[in-house]
Amino acid sequence: MKKFALWERKRGIRAIALAFFLLFCGQFLSFGVRSENLSEKVLRFHILANSDTKEDQAIKLQVRDRILQEAAGLLDSVDSPLQAEEILREKLPSLLQSARETVQNCGKEQEISGGFCTEYFPTRTYTDREGKTYTLPAGTYRSLTIRIGEAEGHNWWCVMFPSLCLPAVSENVESSFTQEENDLIQTDETDYRFRVWEWTQQAIQWVQEWQW
Repeated sequence: MKKFALWERKRGIRAIALAFFLLFCGQFLSFGVRSENLSEKVLRFHILANSDTKEDQAIKLQVRDRILQEAAGLLDSVDSPLQAEEILREKLPSLLQSARETVQNCGKEQEISGGFCTEYFPTRTYTDREGKTYTLPAGTYRSLTIRIGEAEGHNWWCVMFPSLCLPAVSENVESSFTQEENDLIQTDETDYRFRVWEWTQQAIQWVQEWQW
């Protein structure tokens, strides 16, 4: 009788554990789907410095400011990342030339290259001019990427669309996403799901890059 009671108790514990596990999987699956959908509605901006010296890092920030200043007026009426990319792609030669002029004004001769690509970004929280914070989960995003010189220094990234890093921040950040996606990006980055999702994305990247 005692053995039967003990077996019943263990079975109850296993059932509770299984229920919590399935609940966790369900929540995480939903989080992952929303994260994947979110990445299709965002255009990132990524700059890689020549090196990690103070001088090269300062040049990187000057290049950043110059490009953001010129891009601000271009995206005033943009309502999709595809449209933002099309406009910036047309203006890319001019933006790259501005970056070269900025580097030359700093007394350097560092090659400037750039274009659009899809690349991995870790979890990142941004604050708009009104003080509202938005957390973008880790994943692969379309990006306007600028490389300065050897591009071996610490990088800087932000969001071109919706405009979270332009001088004139857009008022329609939230309107670019569904209610579920807004709930996700307005969640604090300390939420364990961001960390688990980032580990998952890093594992996927490792598998993809592994030479089988």
